[in-house]
Amino acid sequence: MVSDMPNVSPNPPRQDPWVFSASLTGANHSPFDVAELNHFMGNIRQLLPAWLVLFCMSVWIVHHEFPARQMAAGAALYLAFFAWQFWMLWRYRRQSRARRQRHLVRWHRFGTAVSLAHGLSLGVLAFFAMPGLPLFQRFLLTWVVVVSGAIAAVSVAANGPSLRIFLLSTHVLAGFGWHGAHANEFWPVFLSLLLVVWIYDRVGQRHLRGLHERLDHARELAAANSLLEASNISKTRLIVEASHDLRQPVHALGLMLDRIDVTEPPAKLKCRLVEVQSCVDTISDMLVDLLDLSRLEQGEYMVSLQPVDLRATLQDLDTAFQPMAQRKGLTWTVTSAPVWVMTDPSMLRRIMNNLISNAIKYTHDGGISITCRTSPTSVKVRIRDSGVGIPADKMRTIFSEYVRLDDASQEPGYGIGLAVVKRMIKLLHHRLRVASEPGKGSEFTLA
Repeated sequence: MVSDMPNVSPNPPRQDPWVFSASLTGANHSPFDVAELNHFMGNIRQLLPAWLVLFCMSVWIVHHEFPARQMAAGAALYLAFFAWQFWMLWRYRRQSRARRQRHLVRWHRFGTAVSLAHGLSLGVLAFFAMPGLPLFQRFLLTWVVVVSGAIAAVSVAANGPSLRIFLLSTHVLAGFGWHGAHANEFWPVFLSLLLVVWIYDRVGQRHLRGLHERLDHARELAAANSLLEASNISKTRLIVEASHDLRQPVHALGLMLDRIDVTEPPAKLKCRLVEVQSCVDTISDMLVDLLDLSRLEQGEYMVSLQPVDLRATLQDLDTAFQPMAQRKGLTWTVTSAPVWVMTDPSMLRRIMNNLISNAIKYTHDGGISITCRTSPTSVKVRIRDSGVGIPADKMRTIFSEYVRLDDASQEPGYGIGLAVVKRMIKLLHHRLRVASEPGKGSEFTLA
């Protein structure tokens, strides 16, 4: 047997996340690379304000150490780089996933260039400013460098080389700046900065592994979802084909029963024919419900709103269902008003068929009444029966697929009639209210 299920390949082996992949230069790229790039670029975009704040703090700390012209030129250059970075991120957001995948190498290089530029701007500033700063301001500027590394460890980790470039360009240059100040604290500070670089590197690796695991899980879920969708499509196709094929012999059987009934058979045989006709009607209704549910799940129902004579529709239903009610010894009343409504006639008939069929099926004594009431704002059709009723704990689930009442174990059906009703009512933007009391009956109001 040839399966319709799609083949899902296992997760591709991962290389060292901190080594820039040579395979990125090829035409085919792993979907994980694109996902990691999206994560990386999204973090860059979200952290633009943080980088700007850190740069402003650094300028405020060191502004006394440089001439005003140099500070203005440096600030203008950084703002120009900031604007270019913003423009590139805007371009990235406008590109499709396929285009991003084609230019994956270019965007990885962009991320590396951004990290290098941020790192050098802060590291060079710290390197040249440290010798002339007082001790407190040197520690304050070092704190800014350490904070920037902490931000990069979680935001730039999706591009491992970029994180290392940033950490080395900021922390190492800042450490050598302490050496230029001829401070006794150089070695403790420099070694501490190297330790911080190592810690942030480890944090970045852990963050990237977590990102890989989340992407792996997302891919597994997507593959499982594809299998479920394929299975559901196959199931729906089978139901549609089986329902369509089975309706033909059932319809032929019904025509044969009609011909036999015309010949006026004996009373005993006529009683048997009535039972057979009831079974044929039940099977036909079940097949129609299966076919309707399958079509609704696939979105194949097209709503065609048009003016419908509600009185004529109720009269047709009266003619169709009155014999069924009388065979069970139930009282049957239909009261209608001359009113036209805007709806889909075939879907309205299916809704009414299912509601009335359920009322007859679950009513063994008493009767069924169908009334139509009009108001200036709405038209309401009430179907009231004196059947078994619906328990309160079942009221929320009776419109779900394959849900049946406990008292329905002896009744034929799949428990999908009300599920079809709910979906059709939603498509038509109608309303349905249910009131029921166990042992006394139910009332369905369609508005």
